[in-house]
Amino acid sequence: MLLQSLLRQVDFFEAEIAELNQEVVKRLRGIEEVLDRLDTIPGVDRRCAEEILAEIGPDMERFPSAGHIASWAKVCPGNN
Repeated sequence: MLLQSLLRQVDFFEAEIAELNQEVVKRLRGIEEVLDRLDTIPGVDRRCAEEILAEIGPDMERFPSAGHIASWAKVCPGNN
């Protein structure tokens, strides 16, 4: 009985993840070019590019320098 309950929970969370993934795809329509460019960075895959854009958006003008955006996005060299 416990195993069946746990498997139902897994099914529920997998369905939620799939629904949220579809929402991410929907909201990022129109900026595929930006996603593709981010995807060329070593260590950045499509999911990571989506997360970066979800956090900072496609407009980098609000950041005075690359260092500012790296700091804000928590990807500074040596950041543990």
